[in-house]
Amino acid sequence: MGPASLASLRFASCLTLFAVLAVGGRDARGEPDTGTPPSAEPAKPAPASSKSPGALDFDLFGDQQKATPPGAQLTQQPAESAALERSVKKRRLMLQLHQGFGFATLALTAATVIIGQLNYVDKYGGGDFTEKYQTPHLSLAMISTAAFATTGLLALFAPTPYKKPIKADAALVHKVMMGIATAGMVTQIALGFTTNTKGGELIQRNLATAHLVTGYVTFASMAAGYLAWVF
Repeated sequence: MGPASLASLRFASCLTLFAVLAVGGRDARGEPDTGTPPSAEPAKPAPASSKSPGALDFDLFGDQQKATPPGAQLTQQPAESAALERSVKKRRLMLQLHQGFGFATLALTAATVIIGQLNYVDKYGGGDFTEKYQTPHLSLAMISTAAFATTGLLALFAPTPYKKPIKADAALVHKVMMGIATAGMVTQIALGFTTNTKGGELIQRNLATAHLVTGYVTFASMAAGYLAWVF
């Protein structure tokens, strides 16, 4: 064979080898071989997290699992609101009654002090010792004491749906004055009964005087407390 024939034979062999390699690089469907078996499925991407990698709202102590679900919060909030509203309405009603009983108690205490002064003058201040004021004074004292106790209980048992810090205001003045009036009421009751048991003794007049002075102090404290609350 000549050189030209030998070169042609080599060129044909190279073309044949190139064709075989090209056909072997395709699969049965004629698609190029990507190196992945046909039956293998592509790997699924990992689910993306709702939190960004740099987020700082991580759950350190598992509080998010312990937290109340949103639906439960929606059902609890209306119930709490209704309970708070009922408590506020009850407090308003009881304080309105407290105020009404307070003015009635103030008027009854004023009448008790006036009749008590007349009774003191009749028995120990140069009067005729008729004792005509003794029964009215005792009746008024009992009624005013009961009204005072009712007024105080209405304020004491009124619900407090929200916290109120103690501060220097009219409410504090009212409470202080009512505390003094309460002590005065208790003292008056003790002095009144003690005075009646000392009939004919020299100490009876001194006890009656102390009872009268305590009555004025109690009425003044009560009036100051109500004026501070109203104005």
